[in-house]
Amino acid sequence: MRSTLLPSLCFAILFPTHFACAGPVRFPAEACEQAVKAAAELRLAGKQLHGEYKCTLYAERADSFVVALRYAGPEVEPGTSNLVGYYAVKRQSGNVHEWSFSDDRQGQVVWPRHAN
Repeated sequence: MRSTLLPSLCFAILFPTHFACAGPVRFPAEACEQAVKAAAELRLAGKQLHGEYKCTLYAERADSFVVALRYAGPEVEPGTSNLVGYYAVKRQSGNVHEWSFSDDRQGQVVWPRHAN
């Protein structure tokens, strides 16, 4: 009980404007969940959009999962790209980082915001 309760309380106590906490990630599905939480909180596809984010695993690294985030909503026209970007989710912390597809390397932390 303690291991599941503390992560859910950490932002509620320390950062009440945030709704989620980063935490260790062991599986690709957990990495996608973290990336989708980040995308929703940060509104990565745009401020006035009300669709949903989809995630697929791009690569597994020793210290992270690299995922592709896509946006699905009525604003996306058929035949157009809905790729929001690539992100690395750190296994140990669950922090979400930018991922440079062309350089194949991790960038700055984008979520949670207090991790910068």
